[in-house]
Amino acid sequence: MKKILSVMLAIMMLFGAMSINASAAGEDKLNEWRNNSIVEINDVVYGNGMNDLGESYGYVKSNYVVLCFNFGTGTSYKTLAVYDSQNDKFVYEKVSGEYIMFPGADNNSLAVGSSVILPLVTAPEGKQCTAWYCVETNSYEVTGKPWTIPAITGGVVYTFVAEIIPAEEEADTLTTILGILTKVFGTILGILFLDGSSAAGVALVEKLLGGLL
Repeated sequence: MKKILSVMLAIMMLFGAMSINASAAGEDKLNEWRNNSIVEINDVVYGNGMNDLGESYGYVKSNYVVLCFNFGTGTSYKTLAVYDSQNDKFVYEKVSGEYIMFPGADNNSLAVGSSVILPLVTAPEGKQCTAWYCVETNSYEVTGKPWTIPAITGGVVYTFVAEIIPAEEEADTLTTILGILTKVFGTILGILFLDGSSAAGVALVEKLLGGLL
């Protein structure tokens, strides 16, 4: 069993390292987005560019945004389009840590005024992700639901942080069932054999179960 766990841990670390590399590649492209008026992503030029013939091409950067998601201790529920700078294309994988969504990822234009589905988050055991916190708008947004990009915010980099909190403890099913049966059979026992005292019957059943458990 320990050997199996060791192998699984090694595989998880390997995939974790791959996610970090993808994030680093995204950081390079993000810096390019911040520092240049024209940015080429996945063979598409973002910016108000002109070709040799004086014709405009691509998208006007002032009409588009970039979204940064910090998954914290969680991971993406589904695979997401991660920018691969070496091959200048998007690859699909589950991500953790920081994920950067560029225009064109998962067919999301990320144009101002348009909507984008915020990623679902798988939280660690004993935790739950309740929402995404958007730093720039100081608001909480629901995971897995559409979020409308504010107007007149082209070129902005929006940062979302996963809100991960302890999950509510589930009630012990066996304890709940035993509690119900104790009251039912204790009441019957008290009425039939203990002078009609349901409380005495419940107390007797609890004492018997306590001795067994």
